[in-house]
Amino acid sequence: MRRCGADADVKWSDSIFLVRRSYTREVMQSTKTGKRQAIVLPAELLDVLRWHVETQLETEQQRKSELLFPSAEGRFRARDVLRKPFDAIAERMWLPYEISPKAMRRTFQDLARAAEVHDLVTRSISGQVTDAMQRHYSTVGDKSNVRRSRR
Repeated sequence: MRRCGADADVKWSDSIFLVRRSYTREVMQSTKTGKRQAIVLPAELLDVLRWHVETQLETEQQRKSELLFPSAEGRFRARDVLRKPFDAIAERMWLPYEISPKAMRRTFQDLARAAEVHDLVTRSISGQVTDAMQRHYSTVGDKSNVRRSRR
């Protein structure tokens, strides 16, 4: 995600985020699905992103970078950037099995299903285009298998 420059994905004055690239091992000039999106950002989210840019880009390389979330060197973050925090949290929880950041995909799908969010809305948010991909990123089970949190 680029925050500034000629190819900026965040359009600050219009409160829009453009989804038009994908990054796996290299930057691709299209999304994995081939579809481009323009997402209207709520004012609150835009405020958080502005705060991030103003206060969390600590190194000179980060501040010079066009990226919204650059590494300390101003480049793309490592593919396993979330691995260390997940491992640390799992250790503190004494979790008896390994969990990866990809689990967030399935957790989102399961929580949306438990909240009875329409599949079309869930796919729209998660970026899955087909029913098959949505099922792929869901765990097997019915509503009785999903714990609901108390408020």
